[in-house]
Order: sequence, then structure tokens, then C-alpha cells
Amino acid sequence: IELAGGRELDPATVTATSAVMIDLDASTAGDVVTIPADTWWRPDIGAVVVVPELGTVLAPGHAYAAYLTDAITTTDGRLPLRKAGSKASNNSTAPK
Repeated sequence: IELAGGRELDPATVTATSAVMIDLDASTAGDVVTIPADTWWRPDIGAVVVVPELGTVLAPGHAYAAYLTDAITTTDGRLPLRKAGSKASNNSTAPK
């Protein structure tokens, strides 16, 4: 995932509900197991960071993942995310 070029991410939209950590091994098709996580925008490295909350114990041997939702927007209200390596421009506006 990368930011569409030349846009500033709105850090207020990077929250625990817009970037979610999940336990892939404990989840099933009907029940996704979320992990309490701290989430923030790091403009210095151009990344949304998602880490387990301090004190959260992860199950040994489990695979974990994080996903970002379209609730994350740029300061001008656009959807900033696109698949890494994508040539398509992203000029869409976030749903209200």
C-alpha cells in the first residue's frame, strides 16, 4: 500500500477503527479476531503504523495482519491509498 503522490494524509483519520490488526490463525470466515492495537501516522517514513497495544500477549506461532479502511483520507477528503505499484491515479473522494 502506498499513498497517492503529492497528498497529505489526515492524521485524525488514522484510528483504531480505520487500521485494524487481526489474528489470522484464530479467525474464521464468520468471526474475525481483532487484536487491540495502537495506530498512528508516521509522516517521516510515510507509513501508517499498527502495533499491538502495550501489554497485549500474542499467541505464539500465529500469523497476524493489519488492514486499512477507506475511512483514512487526505487533508482534502480524498482516498489516499492505492495498491503499491499501481499506475492508476486515485482521484476519488471518500464516502461521507
